[in-house]
Amino acid sequence: MTPVEIAQFWSHVKVCGKHECWEWQRGKFNTGYGCIFADGRCQGTHRIAYELVKGPIPEGMHILHHCDNRACVNPNHL
Repeated sequence: MTPVEIAQFWSHVKVCGKHECWEWQRGKFNTGYGCIFADGRCQGTHRIAYELVKGPIPEGMHILHHCDNRACVNPNHL
């Protein structure tokens, strides 16, 4: 993602306190997970947030929410 795309991504997040959920405010899959069209396909916003802050997701790794809030993209909850 380009710096502009990264800024646009975070502009669609309701950022709260460090330990609170940061909810995705745009489109969601029917499962409740946030989704965004990036790199030619729809992707989970929690996975994008993880990669932006913590780096690439190792192959076969699942990104889970400590908060059980599927719309949450707070890196501290992933």
